Amino acid sequence: MKITLAIAFLIIKSLLVFSQNINIQGIIKDKNQHPIPYVYFGIEGKVIGTVADSLGVFNLKINKSLLNNQDSIVVSRTGFKSKRFNAIELLTRKNYIEIILEPNLNTFLNEVIVNEKKLSEVVYGRTKGNLVLNPRAYTKMYVENDLSGLEQATIIDIDGDILIKSIDFLLIRNKLENLNVRLNIYSVVNGEPSDNILKRDIIFKVAQQSGWNSIDLSKYNIRIKGENKIAIGLEILNKAPDSTKYSYLIPSYPSIFKKSFYREKSFSKWNSASNSHLYINIRAMIPSLKASIRDKFEEDEPDLKLIFGNNIHAGKICKVDSGEIYYETYGKGKPLILLHGNGESISSFREQVKLLSDYFNVIALDSRGQGNSQDYSKSRYTYELFSKDVITLMDTLKIKKASILGWSDGGNIGILLALNHSNRVDKLITMGANIFHGTDALSEEVINSFKIRKEKIQQDPFLKNNNSEARLINLVLEEPNISPNQLNRIQGIPILLIAGENDVVKLKHSELIEKSISNSKLLILKETDHYAPLKNPELFNKAVLDFLNKSQ
Repeated sequence: MKITLAIAFLIIKSLLVFSQNINIQGIIKDKNQHPIPYVYFGIEGKVIGTVADSLGVFNLKINKSLLNNQDSIVVSRTGFKSKRFNAIELLTRKNYIEIILEPNLNTFLNEVIVNEKKLSEVVYGRTKGNLVLNPRAYTKMYVENDLSGLEQATIIDIDGDILIKSIDFLLIRNKLENLNVRLNIYSVVNGEPSDNILKRDIIFKVAQQSGWNSIDLSKYNIRIKGENKIAIGLEILNKAPDSTKYSYLIPSYPSIFKKSFYREKSFSKWNSASNSHLYINIRAMIPSLKASIRDKFEEDEPDLKLIFGNNIHAGKICKVDSGEIYYETYGKGKPLILLHGNGESISSFREQVKLLSDYFNVIALDSRGQGNSQDYSKSRYTYELFSKDVITLMDTLKIKKASILGWSDGGNIGILLALNHSNRVDKLITMGANIFHGTDALSEEVINSFKIRKEKIQQDPFLKNNNSEARLINLVLEEPNISPNQLNRIQGIPILLIAGENDVVKLKHSELIEKSISNSKLLILKETDHYAPLKNPELFNKAVLDFLNKSQ
């Protein structure tokens, strides 16, 4: 009977979940009953939407539980008047929906008369560069299998009166054979893209999967007046096949003074990626007298530390059970593996990688579900799982033994490696590690902050769907679970335990770890906290090098 009731409950639950999903289908036409291609159809302000195909047909799956009575469905395409519908009301219609859009009579452009003798060509934006960065934010640009509406944008400084001739952009790792792209040009308000200032839709196909693309825009007569900054946006119009795992479209140059933007759907909010200047440029004509006003493009020198964690020249992927581990390698010598903290990435060690690579073969990795690494499972995260990923990476790289530098969660993983795989660990350094969870190990403030984050995720249906973030929070609240007696098994591995004087890991807990592991030494860094590797790298790096370089 219990089994029968349980099965019945699961069936009812699955039916309820299924009933929340609605497929809304239809076609979008003009007043003459001609289909309008590539019209955006979606919820304003939310990551729910799609783009109609080349025949004006759309198909959007919506979970009703994610909607409220105030939500609006927006139907929009440049050159036509947008329409808005109450989402709940429109979803109650059971029949195939037909939507008619009226042309916007204010969008027609006057012909631009060009006197080539009085104009000079100028290039604005980012052209070629020897550094290519994949901002960490762009690895998250993935919305189920419907990529349509996903957009990247970059802000470009221009002169006050230009006539655009062409656009160039760099494309990498595109897995779509025929990519349909819409060009958008926005005004800039408060440092981010605002209103689209184009008066007509500009759509083009991209067949190649990588390299520079040049699109001739001269036939569109795009004249921009009265703006000293514009944002160039490139919006994907494709729906990806089920098997496609799409990550990013356009890479960037690591510029300290720039940031780029992305959004998953046409009417969702813009997100920013710092230290990022997308490889996009426009060629334009301006009056000859202005030709000397602006350089062709900015050659600002990057901070090379910005590339760590996003370096396509040094980065590779290692297949692990139900996931992929992204890692980068630098330098030569004995292997040294860097393990970052909770919710962080390789870039956390940006103050260490260059220095350490002068002495060691540095292997820096993003832990499962973080940074550029992927997790395809829905099971809970554990430090043991993360430590197994490290062993898999070592096996892939044919590394029999390596030293480990682990910060925070990375330190916890390092301790488990020393505990369960002692024959694979040469030396171990931990920064702010803990062996069990709770307020006996960590400060009450940190525990409470993670509890608040967990509550927010459970209350927000969009955040709740971010399974990786929820699992990372539970990792801090429920793990690790190592007893001091277990640490007695660690023998013969030189271990340096580092903690800040004001660390979130309590001093008595760090002392307990030192007491429980033979051949370990505890170093308390004065006037520092949990973030000493970034806040006081000179002091931290000296301690690390002194320990690693001393003879055993």
